[in-house]
Amino acid sequence: MNSIERVGAAIELQEPDRVPVDLHDFQVAARASGLPMSEIFRDGALLAEAMLAAWREFGHDMILLENGTACSAEACGMVVRYGDDTAPVAGRPILDSLSEVADLQVPDPYVTFPMSEILKATAFSRARSATKLGSARRADQGPMDLAAELRGISEFMMDLATGEEEGLVHALLDYARRVATRYAYA
Repeated sequence: MNSIERVGAAIELQEPDRVPVDLHDFQVAARASGLPMSEIFRDGALLAEAMLAAWREFGHDMILLENGTACSAEACGMVVRYGDDTAPVAGRPILDSLSEVADLQVPDPYVTFPMSEILKATAFSRARSATKLGSARRADQGPMDLAAELRGISEFMMDLATGEEEGLVHALLDYARRVATRYAYA
């Protein structure tokens, strides 16, 4: 079996020739490239090349394309810090008040950075590995994580604990769900 067949068999609950392997190695692959992570995680082609180099070395079945948990937050308007030796980190929350949720727009992943670069990495890696390799683009920053980044973890936890603005908490979670869903479908 090749990687695609192996992963497909596992998904279909059939027995593959061996357990499919997926390395969660986006930071390791970026570091191994020798380029600053701040460059790798801003450029889909560089990210894909780093991930493909790791695949060639280790022979795993899936490439997990991502640049960290700040991707959706940045696409939603947060300032993100790109360090040369770490994944991007979201900065100051953008929602001082839950009422500001109404002003947020769901980003278009095809044109909004950095989602668009992850989509580029997906196409780039697929083209260079043909049918030999499975790929998964991460859209796993779910509603709770994204809502906490946009609002600030302490503020969001207090919003949840007090229940004073339950409707607005639900609106924020629904917004974050729509962001995650649109990105995943892309």
